[in-house]
Amino acid sequence: MQTISLIILWLLSVFSLSAQIQRQILGYTLGVSSRPAMIAGLQNKGFILEEITDALNKGPIFYRVKGGVSFGGYIWDDVTIGFVNGKFASIWCETYLTESQSSKLKNALQTKYRRYSTEHTKPSESVYDYNDKRTDAFLWIQKSGMTALSYGDEKLMNASTPTSSSNDL
Repeated sequence: MQTISLIILWLLSVFSLSAQIQRQILGYTLGVSSRPAMIAGLQNKGFILEEITDALNKGPIFYRVKGGVSFGGYIWDDVTIGFVNGKFASIWCETYLTESQSSKLKNALQTKYRRYSTEHTKPSESVYDYNDKRTDAFLWIQKSGMTALSYGDEKLMNASTPTSSSNDL
């Protein structure tokens, strides 16, 4: 009886680990991979990176990846990677997809992450948001065919949100 209980407990833990939102993107892990290692690694793979400079921005650091990125079975024309506190915090991908391609992508995400759907998911507006308390995945399909897909580390993205108090005034 104890053996059966242990097997059930092990199966439940394996299922919960494998059912989480993907954190490994382009060979790097959200919340873990360091900025220098990721930048060097992407450049070694032939990607051209351009730092997006913003003198007023004292929080996240962003890089635009030029030339398109293959991810999730599609070529994304506009890709932005964000770092917070030196760690890989987010990736935002945009491209034009056909209605069929967008539907296939949406269905794949729904199948994988439905249990993590948030109140921000609005199918009537083609907005789908998933969050497993560690990772946020977001899909937005515009009527024009422009499709945006993003993944973010929840802890780092919350750390990058500026706070304000009355002492700031």
